[in-house]
Amino acid sequence: ALRTAFGREGVSSEFQVRIAAVCGRIREPASVAFLVEQMGASDRSVRTQVLRALHLNEFRSEGVSIVDVRRLIREEVADIAWMLAALADVGEQKAVQLLRSALLRALEQGRERIFLLLSFLYDSTTVMRVKENLRHESSQQRAYALEVLHTTVSRDLEMILLPICESSDWTVGLAQLQPHFPQKRLLREERLRAILSGQELWMPPWVRMCSVRAISEMGDPGGLVNLALQDKSTLVRETAALALFRVDPEAFAKAAPTLRDDRSMIRAVEKIERWQEGGRTMLLTVEKVMILRSIRIFEGIPEDVLANLAEHITEVEIPAGEHVYEKGGMGRTMYVVVEGKLRVHDGAGTTFVYLGERDLFGELTTLDPEPHAATVSAEEDASLLGLDRDVLYELMSDHPEVLRGIIKVLIQRLRGKRQD
Repeated sequence: ALRTAFGREGVSSEFQVRIAAVCGRIREPASVAFLVEQMGASDRSVRTQVLRALHLNEFRSEGVSIVDVRRLIREEVADIAWMLAALADVGEQKAVQLLRSALLRALEQGRERIFLLLSFLYDSTTVMRVKENLRHESSQQRAYALEVLHTTVSRDLEMILLPICESSDWTVGLAQLQPHFPQKRLLREERLRAILSGQELWMPPWVRMCSVRAISEMGDPGGLVNLALQDKSTLVRETAALALFRVDPEAFAKAAPTLRDDRSMIRAVEKIERWQEGGRTMLLTVEKVMILRSIRIFEGIPEDVLANLAEHITEVEIPAGEHVYEKGGMGRTMYVVVEGKLRVHDGAGTTFVYLGERDLFGELTTLDPEPHAATVSAEEDASLLGLDRDVLYELMSDHPEVLRGIIKVLIQRLRGKRQD
């Protein structure tokens, strides 16, 4: 059943990732065999989860699979070389900082896949210890990790792995990889086109979306927004529609009827048109991610993870004078204030605190299903982002730093009350 669901046409990569994670917990020969078939998945997010699941099953390569694993390692290093060249080509100006962050995140994911693949060929414990020590603050620990890598892997793999392990300076790694995986340098516009087209290397939707954002910031050199409007990912297409509106509102107005033919784009077009008319706009995914990045509890979460999270966040409009929730009511949603001002009070005349943009509330009853201890009302029209308990729990299971962030917020509030 899992095999059928995984291969069904139109299944999202997020669902395939979940299936791979389930297979990793089944720990049966048939499950492992299925995962081995998916090791070379073109979608790197799916491939990452497949390799994690195999590692969890203590998979060891043998026979033909040894050749496949070695081939995939070389493929991953080649991808890293391409991304290093992309970092050099896009530059370092402010407009591309989010894109650079996305590329570095994709690069780190590639490194993780390489070490997972190595764990199938060599002693798994040794390989994973090398991986962790390469990130150690101590130069001695890092040197020790490199020495272990030298004595563990075959010479041909060592030659291509050392450039991505020896130095944190990506320019050095690019130069060292050049003899093995030659990279042609491109103009920034050409590199952005290559990222969006995906003809040379598959890129995660978040990287492509960040490319569109950079293109918008730079005024759309070469008409690249139109290329992004043809992307397979709704996330990328809606960002491209927003970019077109910002760069050329008249062109967006002409393109709007065609964009509406795509059912997944109807809401995005409507949101942008509300913005165009001067009304309060609902947020596109990219705006949600930017807001979440500014919240303390999410500051350590990678942007691509936040992009997935943003798709499950609800947008709430609260007119002035109305309640978000009342004292004594049960709640399961944590809120972030996007715009407006809210008052936390006892339901009568006592005000505890006022909340403004980027403030967080409702996190305690989201974690612990108890009645609300106060009423929250809108002092003026307010826009909120709501995060359901189930979604929050799933995020915390993969990223415990979110829970630590919430605990810090609660402790700070308790200390503030004591000082009062």
